[in-house]
Amino acid sequence: MKIKLYVRAFCFAGTLLIAMGAAAAQTATSFNLLTINDLHLDPNKTTAMALDPSSRSSSNDLDRSTLSSLTAEMSQYNDVLNMSQHDDVLLVGDLVGHGVAQDQRTKDAMTAESQVFSSLPGVFASRALKQMPQWYYQFGNNDSIDANYGSFLSQKKASNPWAIAASTPSIGQYWYHGVFSPRGVAYCQADHPVAPCLMQSKLSEQGEAYGLSLAYIKQGLFLINFNDVPLSAKATSEAAVNAPSVISWLKAVLAYVVNQKSQAIVAMHIPFGDNVYDGSLFLKPQYATSLLQVLDNNYSSIVAVLAAHTHMNEFKVLQHQKKSELLELISPALSTSHGN
Repeated sequence: MKIKLYVRAFCFAGTLLIAMGAAAAQTATSFNLLTINDLHLDPNKTTAMALDPSSRSSSNDLDRSTLSSLTAEMSQYNDVLNMSQHDDVLLVGDLVGHGVAQDQRTKDAMTAESQVFSSLPGVFASRALKQMPQWYYQFGNNDSIDANYGSFLSQKKASNPWAIAASTPSIGQYWYHGVFSPRGVAYCQADHPVAPCLMQSKLSEQGEAYGLSLAYIKQGLFLINFNDVPLSAKATSEAAVNAPSVISWLKAVLAYVVNQKSQAIVAMHIPFGDNVYDGSLFLKPQYATSLLQVLDNNYSSIVAVLAAHTHMNEFKVLQHQKKSELLELISPALSTSHGN
């Protein structure tokens, strides 16, 4: 089956449209995937975020009023795109603002995430809830309610962004393990998945504690929601201890995808490579090498790697020992705090 992936990313400069194909058999299928990421909402901010800043500033976080305006703009744009309920939206993390103070982080991070989750239906305001696409949430480093680059599961509140989404007033009932679906989420049969469905197995249960999930989004195509924050060079000790577990999980999930004779999109918040702002490494070298090895061993089953974090529209070609080439697409941010 040949899969054509159309990725659209919301940003202030316009939209990113990329078409790519990965061949595996005869029939072709295509779909739209809309990515929204790096909103960085500060629930206490009263000044409007500058939409066209002259420089980078972490204090230029998104405010609630601007969030409302932007969701209205996105709704109008989606009416033009005419995205159907059979298309998907990927929320690629970092919902929480940079300016959230550590001494009140738990409260403010939970508030910011709840406000973002509650705003999502506004992106498709002209539609009834059950006519909206499904949303898949990807954990970002700012989304830990304990600390920036902290663990998915809070050590303080026994909570996580999935639980916050599920407890958000008015829409919480439509969230299931990081998936927003007003039509309800179907769970896959491991041996014969029927799209769209969310995997529910021993493997998926093992991933829940780390914000990892696997969804069968189209015939022959899986979406792997991979939390790579534990692999970050800036990960807290509480998050970093989970690095071997998340890599082992990804290895097992890709083996399952291969066994199903299918392909996968791997979504992760933090990309490979160096930070263009200061030259620092995004991922610890030993983990970047391990992760590349896992991807390289399964490269023929991977359509693309999707990431965010840098706030810029970028792409990278990932090469490893087998000289395989994987495309990593990095979506631009909704926040303009990096001067983007």
